[in-house]
Amino acid sequence: MMPRKFSLLFLTLLALTLEARAFSPGETGFSLRYKNEVSRFQYSPIFLLPGDEVTLRVEENPGQRHFIVQVDSGALDFRGLNTWFYTAPSAPGFHSGRIICLDRPDTMHLQIFIMTPRSAMEGEYIEGYHIGRYPAIALRNLDVYRPPEGFIRVTGENLNTRLTPHFTLNQFLCKQTGGLPKFVVLQERLLYKLEHLLAKVNERGHACETFAVMSGYRTPAYNRRIGNRKYSQHCYGGAADIYIDADPVDSIMDDLNRDGKRDYADAGVLYQVADLLSGADWFAPYLGGLARYRATRRHGPFVHVDVRGFSVNWGD
Repeated sequence: MMPRKFSLLFLTLLALTLEARAFSPGETGFSLRYKNEVSRFQYSPIFLLPGDEVTLRVEENPGQRHFIVQVDSGALDFRGLNTWFYTAPSAPGFHSGRIICLDRPDTMHLQIFIMTPRSAMEGEYIEGYHIGRYPAIALRNLDVYRPPEGFIRVTGENLNTRLTPHFTLNQFLCKQTGGLPKFVVLQERLLYKLEHLLAKVNERGHACETFAVMSGYRTPAYNRRIGNRKYSQHCYGGAADIYIDADPVDSIMDDLNRDGKRDYADAGVLYQVADLLSGADWFAPYLGGLARYRATRRHGPFVHVDVRGFSVNWGD
């Protein structure tokens, strides 16, 4: 029988280990409203074109009333209680900012990317990187299918930049060959949807710190090469094909239903969590496509999510 003092030590160490492994959603105690988005995350991305103007409005929680905003580049003007007007720098690049609560330790890091405008394209290329051509006519005349106005320039310096608490820029690069710089289209709303889904997955007992992103952004050129639909949300920065790869980390979906196999049924577990979220009223801004796919010779099972603005599900 284990001596009492060693038993207590063991239980303490076990509790500390479990606490260290506990998933943290990485949220602040306040919200930021900007560009029709709302974020409570400690890391929040803002994608802008050179010279763009955006209003930053902080919504406080009880006990939080005083905030300051700092940015390392661009112009910032105070516009009243917890409201600032930000003018982006005139050249593409990555910049950082902070929203600091003065009432208690609580900070939101702003990850500000000034994009390269689409007008910088030379034919189908930007700086030698093959983008291809977007359809001239938006599907059903919907804004989510209009050609993107700008592209995030990805370099060795910003490749691993944290966008939100659990996702980094390099996870969303197009899989087409070629060196840096690369260019990416990405929507803030997709990142927030993935964060909310990740938190719900952990809440339901599937421990993971991030999703494996099998496919994020696709250039129209690459999308055509692999035979996908020309209006794929992947081309507009609004979609991700994801799976849980945490135990073990081996580039295939984990055995989520604990049946000793890693297959389509495990994709169904992740699909069901995403579908459950879609029924919540607060989740309405994140509605979009949801599908699950079987394994092939090239990849394991996965789930597709996007933020097209209306619900559409597929997969058997």
